[in-house]
Amino acid sequence: MMDLSKKCRAMQWMRARCRFRVSVSLGAEFSADELSVKTIDQRLIVTAQRDETGPGRRAACRQFNHEFDLPPSVDPETVTAHVVDDGQLVVEAPIRLHTTPALM
Repeated sequence: MMDLSKKCRAMQWMRARCRFRVSVSLGAEFSADELSVKTIDQRLIVTAQRDETGPGRRAACRQFNHEFDLPPSVDPETVTAHVVDDGQLVVEAPIRLHTTPALM
């Protein structure tokens, strides 16, 4: 069984070419259809769940849950996610270069 806390430490944050990017190593633990990526306000929420049945009808459930704060310069509506061949979940969004203060 893989220690998911090590995966959390393996996450990389990048800001390159005016993009926000988070890369999460999933390895072979979860497939793309077992993942959920959503935003609530300025929070990015990544979850995955796999239910397994072993010999003798023993059941197991693997879960991955992690939340990230999106920078204020990222619009949550522009977040995209995809899984690349090496088992990495890549979440990206453009960074707004000029933010306008909210009108009161």
